[in-house]
Amino acid sequence: MKFDTKKLARECIDRTKQIVIGNQYFLSAFYDKEGAIVKVIDKSTKVNSAGWPSTVIVKVIEQVDTESSFYAVGKELSVNACNLYEHRIDARNPFAKTR
Repeated sequence: MKFDTKKLARECIDRTKQIVIGNQYFLSAFYDKEGAIVKVIDKSTKVNSAGWPSTVIVKVIEQVDTESSFYAVGKELSVNACNLYEHRIDARNPFAKTR
């Protein structure tokens, strides 16, 4: 499978523009199963360490079904906007079978 990196980069930029500084989002660690509630501190379309044009600085407010130190309350993280969701359920696995 070949990825259209220009399309993915555009999606990163578009999502970064949608993110509102000061708002809270669900940061997905594994779809909607675990992650954290975070507050956005800053954002830019500057290329991140993974090479995508989305750098969002967040502060962890609450861990969600995880005890990982990566999501420790109070910790500041740099993430891609495409991993932030308005609602936890929006992060669900699109390939999972529903009952």
